[in-house]
This record gives sequence, C-alpha cells and structure tokens, in this order.
Amino acid sequence: MRRRITILSCLVLLLGFCSPSVLFGRVIRISYTSRGLAYFPAFIAVEQGFFKDEGLDVELIQMRSNLSVIALLNRNIDYTLSFGGTLEGAVAGYPIKVLMVLSDRSPQYFVSGKPYSSAASLKDTLIGLNRMGGTNEYVINKVLEHLGLKRSDYKLVGLGDEAVRVVALINGRIAGTILSPPGPAIVRRSGGNILARVSDIMFSPQSLVATHKSLPAENPGEVRAIVKTFVRSLDFMSRPTNKPDLVKVISKTFNVTSQDATESLEMVLSSFSKNGLLDLADMRLAVKDAAMRSGTKEPPDPNEIFDFNILRQVLSK
Repeated sequence: MRRRITILSCLVLLLGFCSPSVLFGRVIRISYTSRGLAYFPAFIAVEQGFFKDEGLDVELIQMRSNLSVIALLNRNIDYTLSFGGTLEGAVAGYPIKVLMVLSDRSPQYFVSGKPYSSAASLKDTLIGLNRMGGTNEYVINKVLEHLGLKRSDYKLVGLGDEAVRVVALINGRIAGTILSPPGPAIVRRSGGNILARVSDIMFSPQSLVATHKSLPAENPGEVRAIVKTFVRSLDFMSRPTNKPDLVKVISKTFNVTSQDATESLEMVLSSFSKNGLLDLADMRLAVKDAAMRSGTKEPPDPNEIFDFNILRQVLSK
C-alpha cells in the first residue's frame, strides 16, 4: 500500500512539473500603461489561453510607463508593453531590449466633449492627459498643433488612466483628451466628438514587448515562449473569422456594449502589426523621436535596441 502511494505521489509530482502552467516555475510579470486597446494582444492572450498554452503563468500589471522602466531595470517585472517610456529609457542607455512591436501605428484618437465640435472651440480650455512630461503630453501637443492651436491656447492637466479621463470628459471637467478605443466609441455615444486620429498626423506606436537586456541569455526558453504567445495573438486578431471572439473579449474586458466593442475593434485593428516586425526606417524614426523627448543628444543605433532575432526564429517555424 505504501509503495502504491509513493508511486502515485511521484506521478502527481511529475505531471505537475510537466503541466504547461508551471513549465517555467514562476509568475511572469508584464506591465502595461493603461486599460485601452493598445494592449489588446495581451488581453487576447489571457482570454484565449495562449499564455497557458506556452507554459506561462502571467500576471498583467498596470503601471505608468516611467515606473515600468524602473521596475524592469530592478527586475521587479519581467516584460513591459509600453512603447514611449520604454524606448526613451533604451535610448538613454538603459539595458533594455525590444523583442517585437505590437502596434506599429497609434491606435489613439483625440476626442472632445459635446460642446467642442472643432479644434478652434478648444481655445482657453482644459485638456486632460495621463501625466505631465510623458509621451501622452508630447502627442497631444503635436496633434493640437496640427489642428491649428498654439501651446498657449490651452492648459494641460494630468488625470491618470484613460477610464478616468473618459468620465472627466463626459462630465465636462475637461474639454478634450487622447484615448485609445474603446474610449472614443464611448465618448461619441455620449454626444462627444472625435476630432483626429493620431496615426493620420504622426508616427506614434503604442505597444511593444521589451525586457531587460540580460533576460534572453538567462532564460531563452521563456523569452521565446513570450514572443510566440504574442505572435499567436497578432495572428488571431488578423483573421476575419475571429471577429466575433474579438468583440466578446473587448465587451468583457472593458464592460462595454457589443455595439461599442464592434466600433472599437474597427477603430483599432489596423494599428496592429501583422508579425511584430518593424522596418529599419520606422525604427530610426522611433529612436529619433524618443531621443528628442528624453533629451538624448546622440541616440544609439536602432539595432542596439531592437532585437528581432528570436521573433524571426518563431516566425520561421
């Protein structure tokens, strides 16, 4: 009897160690900046079980991009999905490696409250953003400049996450802000306005997969599994037959109606990369913009920051 129990215990332990959910023996922490569809591939990977399929026990953690960089350098998180702050850190010389790009065009829109149907009507008003001094501020100023406003024509206030800014806009506390879907769909349904699509004005990607420079050498299997998961998410999102599932994930994740989820999907889908790669010209542009925002006078070669070798290996299979 004791021998049978011992054998059974060994089998249970063996199965436990071989189970996909514990292949890498730890919880993997991935940060993202805000609850918007810029990070849709991560939400898809959770809802469709792609992380678990690859043996990854993942915890998604929302935090500001500047804090994500600090957490990544201190190894408090393992990966980050935030583009702007992460690239600024990498350009400044921090040991950060970009493994792939999720959104190669901005999924953001500049929206305004019901009384503000034109850019001119935003003069002498309050414009909301996530925090002062970040990429969000840079993008807002560029968009409003394109729409004909000078920096002295409006005031900026940091309010935090997109959900907070949606409420502030609908309640009239601010006149405008920049949001990723589903925010613009919610604003439009409430009577507000969509004044511009950021990607029509400037190159401003919103999401990537980056890690500490040393992690690919320390744990190549895990890094490959992370990249493979996000490749699978991007592929799943690109297939028209999966549209009903995508709408369900948006509706569930953001607690919005099916109508708002459908509109949001249509607004955001073209922003995402098909395979996670970014061409050299866009890499150079992204590094140049990050260097300008961070005050880095001599930005490094893009190939020192972007490393798509693992991604290409995954894509070749």
